[in-house]
Amino acid sequence: MTEENTEIELTLPQKSFVDYYLNGDDDFRMGNATRSYAKAFNYDITDDKKANTCASEGSKLIRYPNIKVYMRQHLEDNGWNDEAMDSRLRQIAYKGKDADAVNAIKEFNKLKQRIIDKFEHEGNIGITQILVPPKKAEGEQ
Repeated sequence: MTEENTEIELTLPQKSFVDYYLNGDDDFRMGNATRSYAKAFNYDITDDKKANTCASEGSKLIRYPNIKVYMRQHLEDNGWNDEAMDSRLRQIAYKGKDADAVNAIKEFNKLKQRIIDKFEHEGNIGITQILVPPKKAEGEQ
C-alpha cells in the first residue's frame, strides 16, 4: 500500500467488494455497488429481495471509512492518481466526448474528495451583513 497509509484490515469479501467495485466484472461495469456486493458476498440478485439487500448493503459498505481508505490506496497503488486523471481530462478536453472516461474520472474525483457535491439547505444560516460607508474623495469631510 502507499507510504502515507498503513495496511487496512478488511475481510476477504470486503476486499473482493472493493476489487469488483473498482474494476467491474464480465457481467457489469465498475462502480456498481449492488452487483459488486452480490458478487463478493455470493448473493443471487435474480431474487428481488436479495437484490434489494445487496443494493442497501453495497451502498452502506462504500461509505465505511476503512473501505474508502482501502479504495484510495488501491487506486493509488494501481496508477489511478491525480496526475493520471488530470492528464486524461486534458486528453478528453482536446479530443472530444468520451462519456465512460468522464464518468470514471467523476467517481475518482468523488473518492479522492477533489470535488465536493453541492447540497441544499433549508432554514437560517446566520449571515451578518456589514455595511461599509463609501470612501470620501480627497478634501471632503
